[in-house]
Amino acid sequence: MRKETAEYELQIGIALMASGFGERFGANKLLEKAGDRTVIERTLSLLSDCGDLFLKENIVVVTRYTEIAVLAQQQGYVALLHSMPWKSDTVRLGTRFLRDRQGILFLQADQFLLEEESLRRMVRAFRKDPSHPVRLAFQGQMGSPVLFPPEYYERLTGLQGDCGGAGLLKTEQLKVVEAQEEWELWDADTKEELRRMVEVLEKKALLRF
Repeated sequence: MRKETAEYELQIGIALMASGFGERFGANKLLEKAGDRTVIERTLSLLSDCGDLFLKENIVVVTRYTEIAVLAQQQGYVALLHSMPWKSDTVRLGTRFLRDRQGILFLQADQFLLEEESLRRMVRAFRKDPSHPVRLAFQGQMGSPVLFPPEYYERLTGLQGDCGGAGLLKTEQLKVVEAQEEWELWDADTKEELRRMVEVLEKKALLRF
């Protein structure tokens, strides 16, 4: 696969949202095994594979878990450790930390089936027109991640309660990138969902041979 240039013509940040309570899962899902690695390790590995797109200092892991913060820092990422209750708090912290970047991509930390090529196509779409947000979707189903331009930062920091930035998006202003597979939008809110995602990992491994 052709790599992007390392010129970083737009400083795009990533806020990796790793603060969920895991109430439906019944445990810290990010530390659960997904094959031979934990969920969070797989997502961080994806970001490492895109190192020519995103400088490590432009990636922040926002989490309430000390174990996650330590793991992120060991791999060279910035971690913001907090104890605030709402999704909007995670969004606000990530936005404030990355406010000097020309775009911020918000990614769920349990979305480890996301393909590197989808991230690359989102960045290409944003570089062509950095005035509009870019969102990943599959056959009309909108999902995560979302890449926001600076015009949205004030509204992102003003969110309240248990809501993220998706509610700020207007269809006529949105650029949509189509995922290659439905499972790229999946996350692991329950143990059954994680099991289904691990089955995809096993299937993809078989397809390599």
